Amino acid sequence: MAVLNGYVEGAVRDEVSWAEEVRRSGLSESEWVARSYPYVQQLLKRGEYPIFTKIAMEARQPHLSRDDQFRYGLERVLDCVAASLPSPARRPRPGPAR
Repeated sequence: MAVLNGYVEGAVRDEVSWAEEVRRSGLSESEWVARSYPYVQQLLKRGEYPIFTKIAMEARQPHLSRDDQFRYGLERVLDCVAASLPSPARRPRPGPAR
C-alpha cells in the first residue's frame, strides 16, 4: 500500500504545483506550455543533458494528457503490486475464524 499511496500523493503534489505555477504566471495552461517550448528546444539542441533528451524524445508520457499520464503510471504501479502477489495456487487458504 505504501507504493500506491506514494504514487498517488506524488501525483497530487505534482498537480497542485503545476496549477500553482500556471496561476502565478498569469498565463493559461496552453500559453505557459507554448512559452516554455523554445527553452526546451534549446536544451535539446545543446545536448548537454542526454537523459533529459532521451526522455523528451522517446518517452510516451510527455505526449499524454495529465489524466492519461496519471492513469499510465497508476497501471504500472498496480502491475508491480500484482506481480509481487503470490499466485492463486500458492496463496495460503484462510483457516477457521478464531
